[in-house]
Amino acid sequence: MALLARSTRMVSLTDAGQVYYQQCKELVIGLQQANERLSSQHIELSGTLRVSAAGAFAENHVAPALMAFAKQYPELTVEMDFNTRMVNFIEDGVDFAIRYGRLNDSGLVARKLVDRPMAAAASQQYLSQYGEPTHPNQLAQHSCIIANNDHWQFEKEGKPMSAIRVSGRWRSNNSNALLRACEKGLGIAIC
Repeated sequence: MALLARSTRMVSLTDAGQVYYQQCKELVIGLQQANERLSSQHIELSGTLRVSAAGAFAENHVAPALMAFAKQYPELTVEMDFNTRMVNFIEDGVDFAIRYGRLNDSGLVARKLVDRPMAAAASQQYLSQYGEPTHPNQLAQHSCIIANNDHWQFEKEGKPMSAIRVSGRWRSNNSNALLRACEKGLGIAIC
């Protein structure tokens, strides 16, 4: 069945082409209307959203954003677990987690949220007593304040160096406690 009639000067629709065009046009208009109706409807979310995040970033940015989100959807329950351990999404029933650092090769889907410059820091009291390291390798001989990882990664000219294994007398998964321990001279912390 021909939909177009062609002559040397013009192309026009045949009767069958005209019927086909009208039906397709109505389908497209119907699809556009359905999309507009769907996008104008308010989506109701319900159930429980389980989130794992820790540290000052989670307290100052993630939690307030989730509070605003929960306010928009009154049928939604939000459970926020402030921990630094690596979670198993299936076993722990976590919907998403926020962590910093490089993602180890895994099947997880990750999205970078922000750049977060890090630095090794110590109190003047600690440096006066134990000396100031001049290279990351020297951290292995110092008392380090450890959060969730005792292998610290540094970069030189934007390229990762070998991870340095550190140890120390103070370990905590709370960023405020780590900062206070650093201020009190208990060691060197990554901030």
